[in-house]
Amino acid sequence: AQCRTHKLDLNKEIKTLERRIRTLEESSIPKLQMELRNLMSSRENYNSKETGLPMLKSKCVTSDEDQARLQGLQVNMNDARVQMQEFEKKLQSEEEKVSSIQQEILNAGGQALKNQISAVENAKQEAEQASTKLNEAMVSMQALKKALDKLLRNKATTEEELNTLQTQLQGKTEEYKTLEGEAYSVMEAFEKCKEEELRKEKELLTYRKEADVCSKTLSKEKAAEVELCGNADECLRKLRDLDSQMEHCNREMEKLEGEEVRACHEYDIEDENEDDGNDGLTLTPKLKILDVSVLLSKYDKSDLKDSIEVLERERDTLAKNANMSAIAEYRKKEADYFARVSELDVITNERNDARKAYEELRRLRLEMFMDGFGE
Repeated sequence: AQCRTHKLDLNKEIKTLERRIRTLEESSIPKLQMELRNLMSSRENYNSKETGLPMLKSKCVTSDEDQARLQGLQVNMNDARVQMQEFEKKLQSEEEKVSSIQQEILNAGGQALKNQISAVENAKQEAEQASTKLNEAMVSMQALKKALDKLLRNKATTEEELNTLQTQLQGKTEEYKTLEGEAYSVMEAFEKCKEEELRKEKELLTYRKEADVCSKTLSKEKAAEVELCGNADECLRKLRDLDSQMEHCNREMEKLEGEEVRACHEYDIEDENEDDGNDGLTLTPKLKILDVSVLLSKYDKSDLKDSIEVLERERDTLAKNANMSAIAEYRKKEADYFARVSELDVITNERNDARKAYEELRRLRLEMFMDGFGE
């Protein structure tokens, strides 16, 4: 819409310039050319060495000889004036005599002579008027010839200027069309970028919603994971306690077995001494044989196995409750989200570059238009 409005404005300005060109061709340019020629001729006359101001100024200065001649001429002029006054007086008297004689002739000739004289005077006046009109017609014809020659010369000059202006106008029109096509291409690219940006923004909003959902799910999973880790640590601690208890039991059993072997060995030695001795001394009573089962009676194997099985089941349950696939899905969607954000940044940069190119083309077109208008 802005390009169309700008195009209409340019067309209006082109028409206005064409009208101004025609006006200049018809009236202003010839008048200005004539005034320019007159000014150039006046300038040449003023600047010429023969008829210029320096020569005239030098001629205006009177020398001593010229001053003496001037005084002599003034004396002669005064004498001539006196003589002229005398001649005027004589001429006036003679004219009075001639007029009196003419009047006597008229009176002698009668009315017919007066009529002929008036007819002659009328004929003279008509002849003078006809001669005046003829001279005026000749002068007008000469002026018209000069004006016609001037108009023909101005016409040729104006035609050349008109061709130049038409060539410039055609070049400006082609440049305008080129700029208009480029601006249209830039506008199309800009609109596409805007559409792509809107689409990417919608996708980004969708991914943000999904990311929020996944973030909430991840928070829950992390809480469950923390709880599971705590339970697993507790189970491991219990297992370590049971292992330590089993090791302690094994050590105690090894000690008891060693004591039992040692007691049995001592009992065998005492038995042999009893058979070989004849001194009639009373032998020490036999040591009681320690029973390992009695020592281990306080530990129930089934209870220990049950405890171990319970701990293993809890570990498996915690491992099952931890939704690792959801965590992997969240991480995948998070990576997609960041990829989409980077794509949106790239598209936004392309849109900004297209907008800068469009504004630069508009500025260049305006500068070219203003340069053409200034010319």
